[in-house]
Amino acid sequence: RQLEVTRASLHAGHFKRREAKIALAELMYFRGLSATDREKIDRADEHLRSARMSKQKDDLRKAYDLAKSAAKSYREIFAAPNQSRLAEALSDLSQYGKNLGEYDFAEECLIEAVQIRKTLAQGQPHPDYAMALDQLGKLRREVGNYATSLEATSKAAAMLEETHGLESLKCLKVYGNLAEVHQHLKNFN
Repeated sequence: RQLEVTRASLHAGHFKRREAKIALAELMYFRGLSATDREKIDRADEHLRSARMSKQKDDLRKAYDLAKSAAKSYREIFAAPNQSRLAEALSDLSQYGKNLGEYDFAEECLIEAVQIRKTLAQGQPHPDYAMALDQLGKLRREVGNYATSLEATSKAAAMLEETHGLESLKCLKVYGNLAEVHQHLKNFN
């Protein structure tokens, strides 16, 4: 059923071509999985939703544990290039880890999420890839690693400018993050 909806949306123009290819690849992959693996995915999806709800209730430890469980399940089931759910779980997990003071673990999660997003985008500019880079840049800025923050945030800003245009809200937010890095580096030119 999901496959038919995705195909219909593609024909109706609701997806960009690359995003549609990724969605279709995931659905075709999902179709070939055993019932047990599909149940694991459903459980992992539920863990990720519950993690987000726990974060809203300020229960960061529970959110962290649930997101970690979801990421583990996604990692076991999904092979490249069907890992967008894993990248999403890793991004969430890094947020919860950061909020719990586990900065090294948060950075590891984000580095893996960036690599997955880069692979899914086939090295081309893509908003999800850009946002993962920006998230990595923000984390590195928060821990005082300004040089690598500058690199990640600059790439993210350029990518979003190319994919969304300079006037888009996402692009402007990332350029704001980039300005903060430059401020820390005392680059006022």
